[in-house]
Amino acid sequence: KLSPTEFGIMGMAMAVIAIANVFVGLGFTRAIIQKQNIDKIQYNTVFLINTGIALVLTLLCFFVATPLSHFYKEPLVQPVFQVLSITFLFNGLNIIPSALIYKRMNFRMATIFNLVASIISGIIGVVMAYKGFGVWALVAQAVLNAFITLVLTWFYIGWWPGFKVNFPSIKSLWTYGSRMFASGLLDVFFTKIDAFIIGKIFSPATLGYYTRAQSLDSIVKQLSSNSITTVLFPYISAHQNDKPTLANIYKKYLHFISFASIGLTAIFFLTAKDLFIVLFTAKWIYAAELFQLMALSGFAWPVSALMVSLIAGMGNSKDYLKLEILKKGVLLPVYIFGFLIGLKGFILGIVLAYLISVWLNAKYVEAAIDMRTNEQLVIILKYIVPGVVSAAAVFFIMRGLSTLSPFIKIPVEGLLFSSAYVLLAFAFKLDAFFSIKKLITRSLRFVYDKRN
Repeated sequence: KLSPTEFGIMGMAMAVIAIANVFVGLGFTRAIIQKQNIDKIQYNTVFLINTGIALVLTLLCFFVATPLSHFYKEPLVQPVFQVLSITFLFNGLNIIPSALIYKRMNFRMATIFNLVASIISGIIGVVMAYKGFGVWALVAQAVLNAFITLVLTWFYIGWWPGFKVNFPSIKSLWTYGSRMFASGLLDVFFTKIDAFIIGKIFSPATLGYYTRAQSLDSIVKQLSSNSITTVLFPYISAHQNDKPTLANIYKKYLHFISFASIGLTAIFFLTAKDLFIVLFTAKWIYAAELFQLMALSGFAWPVSALMVSLIAGMGNSKDYLKLEILKKGVLLPVYIFGFLIGLKGFILGIVLAYLISVWLNAKYVEAAIDMRTNEQLVIILKYIVPGVVSAAAVFFIMRGLSTLSPFIKIPVEGLLFSSAYVLLAFAFKLDAFFSIKKLITRSLRFVYDKRN
């Protein structure tokens, strides 16, 4: 029942929230995970800094809400932004516990907590939307998600701050974290500034279409890479001096992530319009068209996430920052000139910039573990070819079945593509296919052993 305009208003507020949230962590989360030995006083000091910054940002954003609503010429932005600002405090309080849960490699519990928070907040958001609360359903969902994650993580990790602090003691953490902070700020700024521009140049409804398309695009990224890269960063940090092992692990995961992300990208591209009709009704069909364009580079983000996790995990924050500056230099012309040819032209420019970023990431990986750039790109290309061939075949087949119901077309398109893609992966003897086969065999054997 939510309209594109309501999603646009939420997008306006969340763009500012996302950028400001980078200041809450100041890069300390990754620094804590990456550094081997950290004492109680250092944890206390980081907690005090992050909580203080979170409190200041909460108050600052509360009072900035009025000029922000004037900038967008949308009065509802003010109360929405003021309520959302409380998430800064929740996120600030959760910096140390969330870092510890990954540092201790408790990935299963972290996933469960995120899932529980998403399900509970999502259910409440959906109920509120159907009850006619409009944009406030989205606001409630965002605030509850942050709060539930905070409570679950705090009580599970069992860490409580002490009173002893020592600011000079965190110098080593800040040396690493400051570069990660600068990199994160650059990344978030360039991934959220589009909402500022679209919200100012176009209508709130247009931003709503764009935000809806972007939200589904982020789901593709999360499904294809987030859990893997979240696990890999602490693992790489723990083995940062063992380059041969890291090179072997990286190559294996590059095969797997390329296979998974390209497959998911193609499925979502093929089913986009039908999926939007089923999930959001036909009024969101323009968002489906935007999502299809975003999906053209859907595989680039997961692959890049793997590459930068390797660079960051090895402790080379200086190169990590240089890489981010180079990639943002590629994006800058798109933000300056992309909107001159419309919203779809801007998205195509972003797609091209993401593809160039994969090449830049591969260059820095080569310097980190002596794995040639061409070797990495060839691995990715091995999965792009069968993915494109399979998607093209399904696209032409489905043109003759256009009268089918979207509820039937979605599983048919997914099944046809998956079958063709897996068969081609088997025919070309691609590594990921046989890795998945081994994983399934081991899983079935494990289940059989447990039952017997």
